[in-house]
Amino acid sequence: MAKLTFLDYSVEGIFKILNTNKFNYAVINNYKDLPRVKNDIDILTNEPSKRILKIIKKIKKKGNWDYLTFCDNWVTPSFTQQSVETFNLYKKKGFKCLNIDFVRGLIFVNGVILEETIKILNQKKIYKNKYFHISGEYEFLMKVSGLSKEIKYHSYKHKNYKYFKNVLKKNKNIKLNEFFNNNKLQTIIKALYFLKHREYYKFYCAVENFRRKFFFINFIKNPLLVIFNLFYRIKIRSNNILVPFLNKSKIIKININQENIPIVKKIIKKFYKKKLFRNIYYLKSKIFLNRHEINCLNGGGTLIQFGKTLKNAINIGNKDSKINIENTIFSYAIKMNKIIK
Repeated sequence: MAKLTFLDYSVEGIFKILNTNKFNYAVINNYKDLPRVKNDIDILTNEPSKRILKIIKKIKKKGNWDYLTFCDNWVTPSFTQQSVETFNLYKKKGFKCLNIDFVRGLIFVNGVILEETIKILNQKKIYKNKYFHISGEYEFLMKVSGLSKEIKYHSYKHKNYKYFKNVLKKNKNIKLNEFFNNNKLQTIIKALYFLKHREYYKFYCAVENFRRKFFFINFIKNPLLVIFNLFYRIKIRSNNILVPFLNKSKIIKININQENIPIVKKIIKKFYKKKLFRNIYYLKSKIFLNRHEINCLNGGGTLIQFGKTLKNAINIGNKDSKINIENTIFSYAIKMNKIIK
């Protein structure tokens, strides 16, 4: 096993603090990789925002992080159960960063959560006696939904098929079938049949058919909640359409000569690998964002804009050294969100 890094030890420390303080949570995905973190840590919780803030401040202090920031791009009223409170930890030495999302509900289809958060938390499991996570059944349903979207947008990844192939083994299949039958999810069993036989389009159609039924059933049960949820999702996404109205947490503007752009792109790529950015895309649009730019922002990414006379921008000259450019971009990225003392 590879030697643990500063980030690995930090992640270990985070869960130690959460568990010691009896914080009610469940990791949503990739819990088996912990303490290694691929992009960020997604944590499902129903804890009050004030308690989350108190815990995250303690995490910053115990982990010797230099900065803590908060992003409210996906914050909605608590009754919607689809709010996401995003915190970012930064350490200047080595340009380290860690993103933590405190998620209020598992969104299965626009405007509708998969299940009440408290019910999912009551059924959580524990891995290696230190990482609480959502049960395999709920994780499976979220991955089914995610895989369906990937097939829709032709971004299907072979590694996901391996995951489902393992889940479809006899010893796990019985448990899943019981869960599906008890929760009236027989359509998913049909979808899995298509997946097992690699009939991906039929799998996609079966899942989407289930998602539509799931939406309308929940709409009939609680139309006002679904309408409110849809309103807030549309409101959030509508902020990611027009370039002039993008807030500072979504775009980095850089005034630079053409010959220095390759150097800066290498630095940005390096920071992307260090998780300073969840995703990046170089802005080309002038007024209306294109599909790729919108998808980048909707996924929590950052747009990079190069120019020569941009306002509120980083100014990079020919004489600036690489380390100065790195420090400037890193410091700018920290200030893109609200700094918490």
